[in-house]
Amino acid sequence: MITASKESYVLWLENAALHRRKGPEAADTNAMLTFSKHLFLTMMTGSVRLKDLLLGDDLKTEGSKVDLPW
Repeated sequence: MITASKESYVLWLENAALHRRKGPEAADTNAMLTFSKHLFLTMMTGSVRLKDLLLGDDLKTEGSKVDLPW
């Protein structure tokens, strides 16, 4: 979920491609992330490492942190 806009997206990997759709959490969700739009853009530009995000305070996670990097 992107916090400022309250938008929710489902992301998944299939055939080495990242897919997305706008909508509520999927029934088979392994993990959920909540963050700001600014943090999302920082992640997409590669300006921060996933490890630093998961250990920092700017990203809220629910579910399995183990499944996130895959």
